[in-house]
Amino acid sequence: MDKYICECCGGNINRATMQCDYCGTKYKEEYDKPIRIETFRNPIRTFNAKVRITEEMYRSLPTEEISRFAVNELVRALSQSIAPMMKITEKERNQYFEREIIGTIKMVEPLQDEMGAK
Repeated sequence: MDKYICECCGGNINRATMQCDYCGTKYKEEYDKPIRIETFRNPIRTFNAKVRITEEMYRSLPTEEISRFAVNELVRALSQSIAPMMKITEKERNQYFEREIIGTIKMVEPLQDEMGAK
């Protein structure tokens, strides 16, 4: 049996509920394929990054240090990829003409994680 993939976000469509497990878009089944009946109104952008851990690193560094390195590298790479999605606003803070620069990124919170937990 083929997996049904959501057209909106690329998540899995639960065949029992005919709803995307990630963004909640609803589908119905016709002729053994999903037909979208409700669309999530805003597009969902998926960002990913990868980091390579060399054999030398595995041999010479403690596991905790490798984990810390991997997370820091992923954060750095992902922050660069989502920067174009950021809305930047500015406001005056006080009588000394200080400015506050605010960056905002909105993301869709998944209905449940990859393991099916809500």
